[in-house]
Amino acid sequence: MTVEQNLLPGKLAERTRRLTSPDRRVALHWCRLDDDEPLAGALAGWLSSAEHARAARFGRDALRRRYVIGRAMLRAVLGGHLGLAPGDVPITRGRRGRPTLGTAGGPDFNVSHTGGVLLAAVGDGVTVGVDVERNGRTIPTAGLARRCLSEAEREDLAPLDAEQARRRVLRLWTCKEAMSKATGDAMSARFARLELPAGFLLGRASNPKTWEFGAMYQKIEKDALFAQLIDSDFAGGVSDNEGYVVRAGFAPVRNWVLNATYFINQRNVERQNGFGQTEVDYNRLQLDFNVKF
Repeated sequence: MTVEQNLLPGKLAERTRRLTSPDRRVALHWCRLDDDEPLAGALAGWLSSAEHARAARFGRDALRRRYVIGRAMLRAVLGGHLGLAPGDVPITRGRRGRPTLGTAGGPDFNVSHTGGVLLAAVGDGVTVGVDVERNGRTIPTAGLARRCLSEAEREDLAPLDAEQARRRVLRLWTCKEAMSKATGDAMSARFARLELPAGFLLGRASNPKTWEFGAMYQKIEKDALFAQLIDSDFAGGVSDNEGYVVRAGFAPVRNWVLNATYFINQRNVERQNGFGQTEVDYNRLQLDFNVKF
């Protein structure tokens, strides 16, 4: 069953589009939440009793209808990935109230909305988190930078004017909030201990005989809450590390990708005598083969 087959009734299909994802394991869906009373009424039957109860708590009818449309669109997207009717998608609450699917071995998902848009991510074998914000949103730039940015990220703001700094802080905050939604830590996460990966990706290995190449730098401080999101191959999957990842991929045929990834990492480990730490190189070459069915 395709997503398009699920996005009914009415003109619901016109409200959503698939975005290009930076990772082949993650599907991104962008949805419009324009207020539409007849559409909200038609879609209300897809929602669970818990969702209906939450909708009833909205004080304004327009907000209530937007919530109903948003949940219905999320259910349509998830139903397309699961092969289920939207009303049959088993959305539950997991650790720390994080939404999850009540199906063994099913995909992970996350959702965010602001104003009249909704962004949903569905991860196949990977934990996902998303956050969407208006680019023009007014924020307390200096205060947010002190609370959420690392020392190096705050230093990078120095040469920027006020508008450039606002945009930079908003972008970093949005990325870190998305990561905290993946872990379920939400606003209790220690944003200032995390420096976001910096890197690039060229090309996309998808069609036959196509290549992709990418590199990134990442630093995770000791005991950062986001350590659970680290690639288990990056410095052994622990915190208090930094380094580079260089990756190349080649698709010999469609949906078959050969990957070569080189991890150039440094880990800080406790000395055996218990006095201080020492830096240890952690370099690995990883070869893998991905097949998408």
